[in-house]
Amino acid sequence: MNVWQGDKIRLRAVELSDVDNYFCKKEFYDSEDERKGDKLILPRSRELMVDRVTSLAKQDPYGDECFLIIEDLEGNPVGNINTHSVSVTDGVFSYGLGVKKCYTNNGYATEAIKILLQFYFMERGFHKVEVEVFAFNEASIALHEKFGFVLEGTLRENHYTMGKWHDALCYGLLKDEFMDKYTLS
Repeated sequence: MNVWQGDKIRLRAVELSDVDNYFCKKEFYDSEDERKGDKLILPRSRELMVDRVTSLAKQDPYGDECFLIIEDLEGNPVGNINTHSVSVTDGVFSYGLGVKKCYTNNGYATEAIKILLQFYFMERGFHKVEVEVFAFNEASIALHEKFGFVLEGTLRENHYTMGKWHDALCYGLLKDEFMDKYTLS
């Protein structure tokens, strides 16, 4: 059994080959998708991406923050999931998630979240996960609400893109809520 693999995807560490196979793959680049997950920024050079991927490939596997590639069972990188804002003291962490547009609506995001949360709740002992979703990202809102996340608040006009301010919606999920709804074999 591999706790990092589900029925549709597996999570794995970043590899140097991901520079060309994932991060710099032109057909994957979509500025609208980038905007939904973070901020739309200037184009990055391959050299800059090599530096970033090299750093990610050397991440400490004993640390609490991670950046993982989501790949389908054929080995194609389809997205990524990362943890951040980790508070071991409070038992709370956040994550970000992105699945390339050509791979959406296959259940990959849901399975990646399940695998990640199972690890952080059952192996690392965390109590709560939080995620921030921009109010214009309807697909992410639907994903998290269907998954069982609870809307805990709104950060009004907290994100600037497309020439205007947008709210950020703050969702949370407790370990017990996750365990009541999901079990992984």
